[in-house]
Amino acid sequence: MTHILVKWKDENKWDVYPVKMIEDAAVGIRLLTQENAISELRGQEVRVRWEEGQDAAPAELLAFGKPTVLERKRKKIVAAAASAEEIATASSTSVQGSGAASPVQMHTRW
Repeated sequence: MTHILVKWKDENKWDVYPVKMIEDAAVGIRLLTQENAISELRGQEVRVRWEEGQDAAPAELLAFGKPTVLERKRKKIVAAAASAEEIATASSTSVQGSGAASPVQMHTRW
């Protein structure tokens, strides 16, 4: 187990990176040496170097494990997020197109 799954704080995106990309080496060492460290660290904000030579960016630590397993989790999360976004968009569109008055219109119909 050598990788992490993160959700970027400033974007609705998820990525899998090697543990060595965590800016705080103590967090990386803890993940690699303490068996259940992820259960205590999950949800915490860490800074991750998303590319060699670039500044680290804030991300939420979601999981630790093998890259293939984490990539499958990432794909499921992305698919679920896309479905939720499509549902929200469809709901918004159906309400607007239903002929029902918008809240602004209802207040002006006296």
